[in-house]
Amino acid sequence: MISSTMFTVIPLLWACSQDPESTEPAQDEDVPAKLVTPEDRVNQIEVRKDVKPKQLSIENIDNFTIALPKRSNRDIFISPLNQPQKEMAKVVKNVLEHYALQGDDPWAMGHALLALGATEKTVTDKSIVDAIFEYAELENIHGVPYPMFPREHTKPQGTIPVAPHKDLMMKILIETGVPPEREVMINGSAFTVGDYYKASILRAYLNPQTNDSSYLSPNDMPWSVQGITSLIQPNQTWVSSSGMMGSADFFTQFLFAVLSQETTTLKRAMAAGANFKKDRTGIFQYTCGGAHLLQSAAYATARGFGNEQTKAELDTQIDLLFYRFPKELQLYDEIMKAQPEQKVRLLAQRLKFVGHFLETAQKLSILGLYKPNNQQIRLMQGAMDQLVLTIRALQQEGVYQSLYNLKANDPQLYRDILGDSAHALYAMYLFSGNRHITY
Repeated sequence: MISSTMFTVIPLLWACSQDPESTEPAQDEDVPAKLVTPEDRVNQIEVRKDVKPKQLSIENIDNFTIALPKRSNRDIFISPLNQPQKEMAKVVKNVLEHYALQGDDPWAMGHALLALGATEKTVTDKSIVDAIFEYAELENIHGVPYPMFPREHTKPQGTIPVAPHKDLMMKILIETGVPPEREVMINGSAFTVGDYYKASILRAYLNPQTNDSSYLSPNDMPWSVQGITSLIQPNQTWVSSSGMMGSADFFTQFLFAVLSQETTTLKRAMAAGANFKKDRTGIFQYTCGGAHLLQSAAYATARGFGNEQTKAELDTQIDLLFYRFPKELQLYDEIMKAQPEQKVRLLAQRLKFVGHFLETAQKLSILGLYKPNNQQIRLMQGAMDQLVLTIRALQQEGVYQSLYNLKANDPQLYRDILGDSAHALYAMYLFSGNRHITY
């Protein structure tokens, strides 16, 4: 099931199409996809003359060659770490190595993988990739077993998150360059990481008209869409395990439709030069303030998905990203003054906001989607300084030194601090040129 938010973006999604009467995508004759008719506009995709669609299915997925993206943009602004930034980066790195690499928390290990890279090992000297796949399971697709990651895992001590967002691990593994041919063991059987990538494609489907989807809501989609658009070409379609056609072009247009609608209030505020409220509506109800939604849509754009309308929307979203940053910082300052007793939680939220802003801004630059002007560079450098101040404040409050206590008594705050510290460190590495992404 998917949320009612899905339905409200349909008119926007149709408006994104350059040709509302576009022809149906080609299908394999022996594997017909359901719900594709001239009247079913949800499953229509814009036909691109530069690419001939070829539909993947469980019958031919073994013959599909998985290759990770190789394009790289080095014409970017980077700011080498100064001494205070190096010191705080080391603090966070030590925290991740101590707490996230214990091997007993796949969600934490996934974030450590993102921040520290695929060569990291757990405290027991096990490859972080192998340790993460110990929490993978097998699920049959038309009788064939394929790896997958559940949303959570039940242990005698309780339930822990694994991949609370659909295909979270696929996105991280691809972004950190884990090759598809790498072998992993699941329940005593050998598979490749590529088997997991392929199965993730086949499991993805979405039809808002019928409220039928492999996603819980639009907020569940970004990690999956980035992963899928990393692996396939524009206009590549597939027959999902549900028998429904999947299209990454459609997914991309859908994400942009969601972004467009959910930032309506912020766009009006930006046009008026006004302030706004963080009231848990619109984009503020999305994970990390919508940062992952924007990153995914942007990555798909860099890979060639979407159309002229989605590219125009992306330009607006980039403007909005930089408009939001100083104003939201001001909101955090005001809340901190009004609620000093909530200092630690507010510092954690500030870490989340600033880290995700810098990660998003630098990623979009690396993807060649914009070139930061002087004002934008100053804001990004300011974000680096804010991360230093926030990490130092958390350290001074004794938060990093007492994470085990938080893990036992306030597991959500513990995960917020651990996960957002990982994103903050990753952002610092990206902006300083110590890490890079390919597309």
